[in-house]
Amino acid sequence: LLCDDPVRALELATTLDAHFTGFTVLAGVRINELNANIAGGCDLIELRVISDGTMAGFTITERTGGSGELNFTFPAGFNVHKNDFIVVHENSGNVLCNPGTATAETGAVNDQPAALYAGNYDSAYDFWATDTGLTDTDNVITVFDSTGMIVDALLVSDDPAALTAASATETAAATVL
Repeated sequence: LLCDDPVRALELATTLDAHFTGFTVLAGVRINELNANIAGGCDLIELRVISDGTMAGFTITERTGGSGELNFTFPAGFNVHKNDFIVVHENSGNVLCNPGTATAETGAVNDQPAALYAGNYDSAYDFWATDTGLTDTDNVITVFDSTGMIVDALLVSDDPAALTAASATETAAATVL
């Protein structure tokens, strides 16, 4: 802006000044696979990354994420690339599900190799949730990004002819739809 008055020029420069701390690219992910009926509650949810970005603050929930339901949030600093896989394991405290007591792999898919942590996959980022297993009758699995927007969802039923579902399933389905 051109201005002949030095005082007014300073006022304009001050009021038009803006500062940005940065821009974060959120990852794109899809629910790729679900196994909700593994013995001992060792259930799995697999996500496939469809675009590079951060997963920090993303949440994956079972039904409404309430008491006794999966409600898992990915940690800060977890970045992924297109075609990466992420496996969210259930029942982290069960030695049959999580032999070797693996935790979260955030740097590389083989941070905690399957040779030492038999529940892990060396081709995927492995995360362990404390929830003791997914409901395997009717369910809704939802992935939210860090802003709370739904990224993907999966509606599940073991009886497609059923006319009713559990109320928490119906509530989650209504949110998704």
